[in-house]
Amino acid sequence: MIKNIVFDLGGVIFKIDKHQAIKRFNEVGFSDAESYLDAFAQVGIFGELESGKITAEQFRDKLSELAGQQLTLDDCAHGWQGYMVELPQRNLDKLIELRERGFRLSLLSNTNPFMMQWARSSAFDGRGHGLDYYFDALYLSYEMRVMKPEKRIFEMMLEGEKALPEETVFIDDSAHNVEVAASLGIHVLQPDNGGDWHKMLENLITQCYDQEGHRKGCCSCEVELKEAKWDSDAQKAKKGTTHNVRKMTFTASEINSAIADFRQEIENCMDICSLKNVVPTHDELKKMVNSCGQALPQVVPGQHDRHVIPH
Repeated sequence: MIKNIVFDLGGVIFKIDKHQAIKRFNEVGFSDAESYLDAFAQVGIFGELESGKITAEQFRDKLSELAGQQLTLDDCAHGWQGYMVELPQRNLDKLIELRERGFRLSLLSNTNPFMMQWARSSAFDGRGHGLDYYFDALYLSYEMRVMKPEKRIFEMMLEGEKALPEETVFIDDSAHNVEVAASLGIHVLQPDNGGDWHKMLENLITQCYDQEGHRKGCCSCEVELKEAKWDSDAQKAKKGTTHNVRKMTFTASEINSAIADFRQEIENCMDICSLKNVVPTHDELKKMVNSCGQALPQVVPGQHDRHVIPH
């Protein structure tokens, strides 16, 4: 069952705006911030700070040199904290609710001391609470000395939590980050920056578990067969032919039978999907596979938030 929910900070817990941060750095005298700042991972001295290669004081020194004037630590904080533009109360309320329901919550963020100066203070939520009030554990890139999307940071988080990938959900607005997490077998969700991830998360939980929190015999996630293109040995002359395949769902046992007969290379996808409306027989499934050039439905972890299943 799902036991651990891991959140990104900027873009998920609060909405971010890179352009506001650039404007803030301009205000304190550094006019080239746009060359260093990104929505997901920073470069140059900004990346060095978030990866723990330099300290806050060293960052201030280097930024002062780039700006051609002496900057203070407060100037640096003013610029960095410009990233945060909106912290919805509904997100904080949801975090409290999830913990009350028994989920362990962790934060996994590419961040730096200047952002944490605010985020871990009583000014964070306007009610006297910092991040530590809402999470059981914080995994911060500058302390771990590794940044997302490097695989090692996800492995370190799982080790720190003593968590199994299949019992863990990771929520991040970066496609690169969720792709790496999914490659480790972690369930992933990718909302838009500042988007409402609440329903996405609840859908994932209810799809795979009954009301008592027990895993269903087969995860009730739907596999969608989209338009597929391929070159079969018998149709090489018709390269590029598009076949429209109707939307279906399949039980794990039927997928297992098809895998055994036709696609040994995806035999690890035993727990792929469930059946809702159509229950093909083995012979019908074989006909479908043959008619589609032996193209079996596959679930790619991280591809769609509503049916992400680890291998």
